Amino acid sequence: GKEIAAFLMKITEGRNRMGILIDVIVLAVILGSGAVAWKKGFIRAAFGFLPMFAALTGTKFLSPFVSKFLRGTSVFGSLADSISESMGLDRLISESAMQTQTEIIEGMKLPGFLKEALLENNNPVIYQLLDVEKLQDYIAGFLANTCINVLSVILAFLLIYIGMTIVLNALHLFSKLPVLSFFNHFMGFVVGSVKG
Repeated sequence: GKEIAAFLMKITEGRNRMGILIDVIVLAVILGSGAVAWKKGFIRAAFGFLPMFAALTGTKFLSPFVSKFLRGTSVFGSLADSISESMGLDRLISESAMQTQTEIIEGMKLPGFLKEALLENNNPVIYQLLDVEKLQDYIAGFLANTCINVLSVILAFLLIYIGMTIVLNALHLFSKLPVLSFFNHFMGFVVGSVKG
């Protein structure tokens, strides 16, 4: 009985020491996070995530407008011409005159998902949307449209991210005014401590 009691006392003492050590570590993390956030200030500590969040969510809504704008510029035509020239579409299609359009598309050196998309959209409605009449113009226009869509997502993301970063920096600059500065740092410490 005494041996078991002694053993349990040692375990309890070890847990108490371990508990104190964990408490000290947690307190150090909280104070460390608070100190870092004090330096950043409330504006950056609380809203630092905002540019990335706004860019990720806003891109979905802005990119179709950017894409439509880019398609209306000479970028689309130049890109389609460059794609047609670099892939040698005129030569490829004239050499493949006896093949069906499906066979021509399947024989192209493109990733599988692009071939599938080209085959799926090879119809009069898409030809009219892309304002094309020949297969090579359709292929070049479709691939140029895909590139424009990717470019518009990137541009929309960058525009929103940079815009929100500028707004956040302007707020941070405003928060450096004498009375607001202490409040900004103190609230930053509170936010950082909560995060920690």
